[in-house]
Amino acid sequence: MINWHSQGSIYGAAIIGQVGLIFGRNWNGKQLDQIEKEYKGIFNNGMIAHSQGTIIYASKLRDDLETEEGRLKISKMKENYFLGIAVVPWILDDTIDKMNALGTKAEKRRNNYDFVSIITLNLKPNTTGKGHGVIGYDPYYFRWDNKIKKYRLKLNETGPLPKIEENEVINKVGVYQWQKKIIVIIFSILIFNTCMGMTTKQYSYQTDKKDKTINIVGQLIDENNEYSFLDYFEISDGRNKKNIKHRIKLLNNKIKIIKDNKEYIIPYSKSQNDDDEYLYIDILKNGVNITDDEFVVYLGKIELDTGEIIKLPPLHLKKYVYITKGSILNTINPNGKFNEYYNTVEEYKKNGWKEE
Repeated sequence: MINWHSQGSIYGAAIIGQVGLIFGRNWNGKQLDQIEKEYKGIFNNGMIAHSQGTIIYASKLRDDLETEEGRLKISKMKENYFLGIAVVPWILDDTIDKMNALGTKAEKRRNNYDFVSIITLNLKPNTTGKGHGVIGYDPYYFRWDNKIKKYRLKLNETGPLPKIEENEVINKVGVYQWQKKIIVIIFSILIFNTCMGMTTKQYSYQTDKKDKTINIVGQLIDENNEYSFLDYFEISDGRNKKNIKHRIKLLNNKIKIIKDNKEYIIPYSKSQNDDDEYLYIDILKNGVNITDDEFVVYLGKIELDTGEIIKLPPLHLKKYVYITKGSILNTINPNGKFNEYYNTVEEYKKNGWKEE
């Protein structure tokens, strides 16, 4: 992972690197060339670049794409992620397109309220995450949701994000000493935000974690609003972990929901949003309005990609809340940390959270 530390201001380095990229003078990339000479094969498995690291890594890649030897190296990489983007979009998109054309996986992620990405004209978020800190960007915890066409934090598969320790792989110096002056200007603009708190709450319906056969999560129309209607179910194989995917098939053409002692029948047919990993069942579009804290779902039979057919027991879904709390500067600082809380809404209302 590239999460660059310079002796001066990261903002100064970012500005200098950005100017270099725009005018085709890839100064920052030269530093990675030196590291590559010292650590043979360090980029073979690909990289995760965050914030200023996206400038430095993109600079190196732009140089590599200009030579046959460089393109060969890129074609052998496994995966590359650009998070908390600090590179202007026309340059990064061109770089990613060329990497994909060489058969190398390359993706970018832009959270909501990521001010660094906004400043660099990356205006459209493609995740449901928030802020600029590394903890809100881990690509192995955010999975593509084909229903909303964004990367979403899959808490039903991963649980809350772990505390991220300082990464150490690349920590070279010698960027630009005079950058210290620039940080004063930037912080004079941002300092009034330091006392402000930033708390976000995300709501979803989850099943009892004891059931490992399938993952089912109920997504709300507005995941930040506790009283928003349930929009759809997302169903996947309980064996899915990180890059390991299993197909799943729902054998019934309808499901049943029990809430407030009333029965609701929801039709199901495979939709264009279904993919190899996830099935989607519309709830609100089928005229069922759910804002309750809990209810029961009967899915019937499913078929795994092993050919095994399983009749699922009734699934009890409860509304969960995932809360992150930190200052505004946590969203700007690449290593910003958040306090976290994850539990049922019922438990949260009953006992609260000590950090609030």
